[in-house]
Amino acid sequence: MERFIFHVADNINRGARLLEDLEQKYEVAELNLRAGEKLLQQQSFHSAVNYLMTGITLLGDGSWGAKYSLTLRLYDAGDYPTLTALAEKPLHYARCFEDKLNTYSNLVRALSSSGKCDECINTSVSVLSQLGEFIPTNITHEIYFDEVAKVRQALIGLSRQDLLSLPVMTDFNKLTAMRFLNHMLLVTYASNPAMNPIVVFRMLRMTVEFGVCSISAIAFSCYGAWLASSLNDDYDVAFTMGR
Repeated sequence: MERFIFHVADNINRGARLLEDLEQKYEVAELNLRAGEKLLQQQSFHSAVNYLMTGITLLGDGSWGAKYSLTLRLYDAGDYPTLTALAEKPLHYARCFEDKLNTYSNLVRALSSSGKCDECINTSVSVLSQLGEFIPTNITHEIYFDEVAKVRQALIGLSRQDLLSLPVMTDFNKLTAMRFLNHMLLVTYASNPAMNPIVVFRMLRMTVEFGVCSISAIAFSCYGAWLASSLNDDYDVAFTMGR
């Protein structure tokens, strides 16, 4: 079946408008989800959206109750403008905050790519607050120097070997928070430079406190760049962080 999934889905989709039985519609929606996810794995994004949207159109108004997992997976499958425009539904019908996270992730990436930087930042800050990470948005001199002091305090007494020996981050909320902070890095660099180092500092502090993850390397390199900037000129430590 998997070898011919696109052929089967294409042929059934041609007559999908004739389907009247709701269970059959759900079965075809599931087939389109499988085809879409397979194309996503092959990075054929445009074709994947066609299958995912076909699956969504087959869902009835009661699908969030009758076929919750299928409906959520169809809406969460990709971060494309077509699907992002439908983000309101999964955010409304999701049964818990955790089930909304993929939709939020797709949404902030779409907002970023479409130049809606303020909305992207505000959405990310809102999600982060629900994950237990409160990020200041109105960066005053007092807030900036307080954040500098906190990150330096977190690094006091830690050698290069200590940093390399940090445990792996396992806390789900913190891993998710790191992902949203990473979304904010490029956006704040371009549209809110005062906020950008605050994001970097938080990523670094979380790494020291909760362990390393794949995004931690970005935090260390960005912190190294901040140390090497004209504000600090601390090239030796910057080199260490970059390594």
